[in-house]
Amino acid sequence: THTCPQISPISTSPQLGDISTYPNFLRTCNSDSDVVTGITALMLHLGWSRMAVLVQQEAIFTAVRLGSTVCSFFFN
Repeated sequence: THTCPQISPISTSPQLGDISTYPNFLRTCNSDSDVVTGITALMLHLGWSRMAVLVQQEAIFTAVRLGSTVCSFFFN
């Protein structure tokens, strides 16, 4: 088994919150299910019955230069 902590700034899958399966996994953002719970609470609080969600379908690109190596990361 891996004992090295794994920290993710972008992993939002609720399955990763299962500490028995992923005991060394930590995230710095909320899971998708937590976000939905928050949006639902906000809608109920404001008395809204409908809302629109806008999303961007293009990948966001970032690159990090480590010495002479460029590490590329693509996020959707």
